[in-house]
Amino acid sequence: MKGNGRWIIIAISLFVIASLARSVVDLWQRRSIVEQEKKRLSALEKKHEELTKKLEMVQTPMFIEKEARERLGMAKEGETIILMNNASRTESVEGSLPEQAQSHPIGMQSGESLQQIPYWKRWWMTFF
Repeated sequence: MKGNGRWIIIAISLFVIASLARSVVDLWQRRSIVEQEKKRLSALEKKHEELTKKLEMVQTPMFIEKEARERLGMAKEGETIILMNNASRTESVEGSLPEQAQSHPIGMQSGESLQQIPYWKRWWMTFF
């Protein structure tokens, strides 16, 4: 009986040792998972901070005004917006010039197309 009791105690001890060893290995693997998730959390917190700063910037009156001016073509009271499109602009300038000036508008040399004229000259021809 004493011999059987020792073998039972040894078998139970081996079982407990094996279970503890598996638990230690499992905990070690989970520790690496926790480290990976900490890195991921750190990256997400950094991204959240950047997005929060961007949100604060986007909500400022200066940014809203800038976007309204650039994207929506809006202006303050009393301001005039002038939109220039090269293709339609060229046609409207050519159509608004007298026939004699269309062949050689002021500042244009023969053989020079209207698209080659600097913008400041185009403005001059449009308004004067």
